Amino acid sequence: MIKSIDLDRFREDLRSSELHNKTYPSLDDKVSDYDSSLSSILDKHAPLKTKTLVCRRRVPWFNSDIKSSIKAKRKTEKKWRSSKSQDDLRAFKVARNRVTNMMHRERTAYYTDLISENGSDQGKLFRITKSVLFESSNVEFPRHIHPNELATNFGNFYAQKIKDIDSSLDQLDCVRPDVPDVDEEDEWTVASPLSCLELLTIEQTSDLIKSMSKKSCALDPILTTLAMQVVDDLLPTLSTMINMSLESR
Repeated sequence: MIKSIDLDRFREDLRSSELHNKTYPSLDDKVSDYDSSLSSILDKHAPLKTKTLVCRRRVPWFNSDIKSSIKAKRKTEKKWRSSKSQDDLRAFKVARNRVTNMMHRERTAYYTDLISENGSDQGKLFRITKSVLFESSNVEFPRHIHPNELATNFGNFYAQKIKDIDSSLDQLDCVRPDVPDVDEEDEWTVASPLSCLELLTIEQTSDLIKSMSKKSCALDPILTTLAMQVVDDLLPTLSTMINMSLESR
């Protein structure tokens, strides 16, 4: 659990990591090591746990009474499986049959009313019948390609698209637009061209990060909320990466 992380020990591992003790030849190497180091430290203090969730399609006739009956059925089933008693088995069967009858009754009533309300509309009746008798069409991917390979191919395709766009932009000639001749009293002002980017200090990096929105995405090695709690230990690394990026353009 993220909330149970010992922040003092987490900070100690950050300070002793290679991020603070290694010189990197390129920005890509430092960013790669930043992601891997933070991910490994997070796995050490909050190991990933896998849970299986069953996603079932919601049906319009399902209601709170059926939900309560299902809970009661599961309770009686659990009791019977624990005791192996015939009385508990009979109680479980009664609860199970009650749920089945309730679901059948509610489903029948729902579709009876729905068909009666749309009896004059053949198009709606056809769609209702199709939804009941046929499963909705799902997107199917090639079966001869492993899902991991297919996902990698998708990722590589879009990554290459970004590289191609970036490369094409670099090849464009930066043409300065013609500026009309203006007098000193004219309202036009001509801005001087930007010749270099000023590197950030650690204090400026801190102000910049603290002013940003505290949002996270799946690509972040750790959650933004956790990063903000240890931001003082990350500032030297973040400041270096930002400045390396500015110097590389």
